[in-house]
Order: sequence, then structure tokens, then C-alpha cells
Amino acid sequence: MLTLGASTAFAAPVDVWIEPVGTVAAVAVASPGTGIYLPFGVDVGLGERWSLTAEASLLMGRWDCPASTTTGCRSRLDGAVFAAGATFHLTGTNDSSGFIVELKSMAAFARESGGLGTTRGLDFYFVPGTASAFGLGLEAGYAVRWRAFYGAILVGATAEYAINTDQSPLSMQLGVFGIQATQRTSGVRGGLDLNFLRVGVTF
Repeated sequence: MLTLGASTAFAAPVDVWIEPVGTVAAVAVASPGTGIYLPFGVDVGLGERWSLTAEASLLMGRWDCPASTTTGCRSRLDGAVFAAGATFHLTGTNDSSGFIVELKSMAAFARESGGLGTTRGLDFYFVPGTASAFGLGLEAGYAVRWRAFYGAILVGATAEYAINTDQSPLSMQLGVFGIQATQRTSGVRGGLDLNFLRVGVTF
């Protein structure tokens, strides 16, 4: 007797998420000015364990500066961070909870505007300008899926070549809102990814 069987292909999910910790922290760090930091991303499943991950973070900061042109003060920050890479499920599969690791390439750009000079009340010199950084990031953590909910707790580190900036890794850290550029050099830098939490939906 001939028996015909049907095999079912694995349906890899798509996750869409934001990172709210950075968004909330930016408001506090930028005070008394205004800071907006919007990190978001998507994971597209490529099979049972692999996903293609794409991320973007938009940054904007505004501060009131004294009328004196001899006083250094950053009045405006505009920037963006882009990343793309692969996520691998160490335990479980793409449609279940488990430990994950993500390797990604990153690029960041930012422009700081304001008055050149010594910042009032502080012992450093502000230098306006445009900066960029290119590098790699590695994150590890635990992903949770429950019905349409997707969440992940992650910690990570970055290494990059920064161009025309004294910060590391430029706008990849929330410190970009609290630290004005006091010198502009280029070189290899490292840092931590401090977004920690992803929250979103899975399809």
C-alpha cells in the first residue's frame, strides 16, 4: 500500500520592536534641554534558528544657549545610528523563547551645532562639527515570545572607528546628550550598548 505524507515547512516569524529604555533616558539626560532618541528594529526569520536583523536609531537634541557668542554652547544635535546583522537562537527556535546572540555592523552620524568656545561654568571647550563612526556590535540575551508579544533583554558591546569626534561610539550611547564635543579626533573606540530592553510584536 502506498502512503502519501505531507511535510510542513517551518514558518519563521517577523518581529517588530522598539527599545523604550533609551527613549525614556534621553529625556532625562538631555535636561534642561530637549532630547529625542528613537531606536527601533525588525527581525526577519530565515529558518528555525537564524534571523536577519535591521535597526535604526534617530537622535535629536535642542538646548538654549546664552546670547554671548564668546561662550561655547551646544544648541543642536541631529544624528542617526544604523545597524544590520544576524541573530542566532542558542536555545529554542525563532518561534519560541530562548537565549539569543546578535552580531551586527553599525554606522553612526551626528552633527553638533552651537557657539565655539569655553562652556560657561565648565572647564572645557566646545567644538561644533559633524562626526561619524563605523564598527561592529555584539549582543547577547534572552528573547520571550508569547502569542503576539515579543520582548528581549540584551547586553552588548561595540568596537568602531570614530571620525572627528571625542565620544565613543559617537551617538551609539546615551551620553551623547550630556557630553559636548571638547575636541575632534579620529581613532578606534569601544563602548557598551545600554538599551537593554526590546518590546514589540511578532507576526
